[in-house]
Parts: sequence; structure tokens; C-alpha cells
Amino acid sequence: MVRRPVRLTGDEGGAFAALGDLIDAADVKREEMAATSFDVALSKFNRSNSSDSPYEHLVDLATALEAALIGAESETECLTLRLRNRTSALLATDDDPARALFDDVGLLYGLRSKLVHGGQIKQKDLQKTISRISTVPSETIEHRFGVALGHAVDRMRDLVRRAILARVCVAAGPEPLWAFAGDLATVEEDGTINLLGRGSSCINSGGEKIYPEEVEDTLKSHPSVYDALVVGAPDERWGERVTAVVQARPGTAPTLEELQEHCRRQLAGYKVPRQVHLVDQVQRQPSGKPDYKWAKSVAAGG
Repeated sequence: MVRRPVRLTGDEGGAFAALGDLIDAADVKREEMAATSFDVALSKFNRSNSSDSPYEHLVDLATALEAALIGAESETECLTLRLRNRTSALLATDDDPARALFDDVGLLYGLRSKLVHGGQIKQKDLQKTISRISTVPSETIEHRFGVALGHAVDRMRDLVRRAILARVCVAAGPEPLWAFAGDLATVEEDGTINLLGRGSSCINSGGEKIYPEEVEDTLKSHPSVYDALVVGAPDERWGERVTAVVQARPGTAPTLEELQEHCRRQLAGYKVPRQVHLVDQVQRQPSGKPDYKWAKSVAAGG
């Protein structure tokens, strides 16, 4: 887990002792378990040091990162975005900002996906991808591609090492240091995080990912809309179609065309609702959270 080329100064005894105590204190629940995602993360990380192929390294390390940060979850929708969000949220430092982490994981995990799922990568496309990784020196790309590829592998290895240590920190304390929520987000250019909503409510329409909260906020900015929930309704052609369940303000009855025109001013076309169901009251849970199960039943009924 801690194998990484470093230059020792002789003053590291305290740090190694503290790390050992942290690992000993980690509570990895193994009762009645055949294996855990933590085991997979450690195994893949260690195996990435034994192969001569940098591409095998990338595959093993990307799998290890997924196992370390996502492994306990059964929800696979929008997995790459959740992995990028979680990495940038947990591992960001002053020297390694969230934006760089978010972008690098997207690039490196994208390479893993192509290699694992039967895709082919042209040399020029691979060079272009690696050139965008924040830790790869620009001068190595064209004339020393092997060195540049090594920098990319080292970047992934460093991310996995830090992710495993983060998991150890979570397991070692009496209370988790970080709460792993199911919320998705994007990291803006200025470093701010824009929350998009729960991954489980993400709508997949024709391969496009749509986050209900973004559409809901747009709908609720219409003067005739008091409340709204947005869900995906089954669609034979697109898989799911964006469907809005709307509670209108008293004395109003906004039409589908009105709401579509309003949404198109603020949203991409594929996010605009294709159906609208007007209801007397949008149902929410006692906590105020959206009742998407109820909204889906309304959408399916129309």
C-alpha cells in the first residue's frame, strides 16, 4: 500500500509508526465476507507494480481507484462522474487542486474504459489524452512518449495510494472523517462545486445524462409553477424521456408548450421536458425531500 519511490532522510520513523498505528486501527468488516472492495483495491494496487505493460498498470490502477472510493455501492449509473467528484472532494490539496483531480481522473478512467471494453486507441489520440494530464511534462509528449506514458501511470498510482490511505483514515477513526453521499457535482473553473443531485435519480435519455434538480430549478423559476419534480419515464426510442410533475400556482394552468419555451432559454434541448403532468400538490417526504417514487408513478400513468 505504501510502496512508492521516495528519498528517505532518516527522520521518517515517527511517520511510519503513525501510519502503522493507523492501519492497525482500521476496522475492515470481514465477518461472513468472502472478499471486500478494500481487498480488491490493495490487490490491484500491488499488481500494478509487477507488470511491464503500462496499459495493464492503467487498467489495474483505475480498477483499484474505483474499488477504494466506490466499491461499496451497487448503483452503477453515472459511475465515472461520481468517481471524479469523490476523488476531487477527498484528495484535493493546495498543490493538487480539485479541478486537476477531476479532469485527470476523467482522462485516465476513460483510457481504462476503452482498453477494457474492446475499444482501440490510436497513437495520436493517446498522445492527445496524455498531454492533457496535469502532471505530464509537455516536452515529453512528442519526443519521449514512453516517458510521458510513465508519468500518466505514476499519476494514477499516486491517486490510488492516496485514496487507499483515505479509506484507512475513515476506517480507523471512531467516526468517519468524510461522509460519502450519493450526490453528484461538477467542479467549476474557480474551484467551486456545483451540486447536481443524487446519482440514483439521474435520467438517461438517448445516452445523455440529465440531473432532475437542474430542470426542476428552471421549471420553478416560471411564474406559474409553485413546485415541480422531474423524472425519467420509459421511452421506446430514447430509453427514458424527461417528464415533469408540476404543481401550478393558484389560478394558473401552464401548458407543456409554455414550460418548454421557458426551459429552452436556460437549458440544453435534450433536458427540456417532453411531458408535463399537472397535479394538485407535489408530494414530498416529511423531511421535504422529493418523493421520486410517487412522481414516477404519476409519470407512468400518463
